Amino acid sequence: MRRLVRSEIRKALSTRVPLVLLVVATAVTVVSLTATAVLAGREIADATMTPALDTEAGMHALLASASSGSVLALVLGILGVTGEYRHLTITQTFLGAPRRYRVVSAKLLTYLLLGGLFGLVVTAVGLGAGELALLVAVEPVSPLRGDVAAILGGAVLSHAMYTLVGVGVGALLRNQVVAVVTVVVWTQLVENMLVGMFPPVGRWLLTGASSAVVRYGESTGLALLPVWAGALLLAGYAAVFGAAAYATTTRRDVT
Repeated sequence: MRRLVRSEIRKALSTRVPLVLLVVATAVTVVSLTATAVLAGREIADATMTPALDTEAGMHALLASASSGSVLALVLGILGVTGEYRHLTITQTFLGAPRRYRVVSAKLLTYLLLGGLFGLVVTAVGLGAGELALLVAVEPVSPLRGDVAAILGGAVLSHAMYTLVGVGVGALLRNQVVAVVTVVVWTQLVENMLVGMFPPVGRWLLTGASSAVVRYGESTGLALLPVWAGALLLAGYAAVFGAAAYATTTRRDVT
């Protein structure tokens, strides 16, 4: 298994894809944090006030933005599987490891590690940007107090679990373009709409679970799941899609 994991890590890092996705995710996070800071304490379109940065709700809203780029972690997991089919290297991979479940296990473990590292880097940048934003508050809340560690830990967890879901989606769909477009449209448009407009439904979706673990509901008033339930739901999604990766990869013809 160690040999397979090392092989998967080498394959993942042999291209610029992880670095490009990391840069984009970091940029998305910084933009989201900046927008949250700029709009803090201001009236928005529906005549409601966003929480100010010198309030705990405002700090929650700011730090929850650290998970804004998690969809790129989802894409990272997808590309880790679909890239093999696109470049026709999957047959060689299975010839080197005839027991396909070992290949799937190695991919899941590799991308769990990469997803966690991905989340750590993005969240660290988010924390730095958040600290700068808090400095402009009249009476800033210390970024080292309260629930900050839990919120940022939730952001890291979200990235890691999203990567595992991406591996499962990639194994199910195999077509790279279809898989990426499907998950981006579903998570960024459909799920976000359902979370905002129909919280009783949206909170059980992937986006609802990731929003729960960063306590997004505490700054927006959305009726999301408790943090622990959101974490379990995220892990459940990762387990389901991981099982789907095992089931489809071990049975399908790869030719």
